[in-house]
Amino acid sequence: EAMADESEERLSGLLLHYLRRELVPQRPAAEREARLRLTRIWNMVRNAPAHDWNVGALASEAHMSPGHFNRMVEKLYGDTPMRMVLRLRMEHAAMRLQTSSMSLDEIAIETGYRTAYAFSNAFLRYSGKRPGRFRSNQVES
Repeated sequence: EAMADESEERLSGLLLHYLRRELVPQRPAAEREARLRLTRIWNMVRNAPAHDWNVGALASEAHMSPGHFNRMVEKLYGDTPMRMVLRLRMEHAAMRLQTSSMSLDEIAIETGYRTAYAFSNAFLRYSGKRPGRFRSNQVES
């Protein structure tokens, strides 16, 4: 009898699992395709943060019009395309600050800024800390 109860419990669990899977609304195929395209785009930005990215070029790479590209990025990521580029650049910079002894000039160039000053101001606006302070806080931690 205990085995029957256990089997019934397992069967109920499996049934509940399959019902939930079938009843949960699935994303439309177009949205899944857009998400795949955008994932590819963000990987391109991660791999070349210094590139002069703009909405037109990103949209073209995603095979979307600039307007549709903007809408999809905001719908799927809750941000604008250029804010996404900024975030990826700043994440790259933070990683370099944490893991390398590169100068601010080198990190600035690598992340698409012409000067350490411009990079430092952008990093401060993004993170609330100057790159040097961010780096020294990481060393202390």
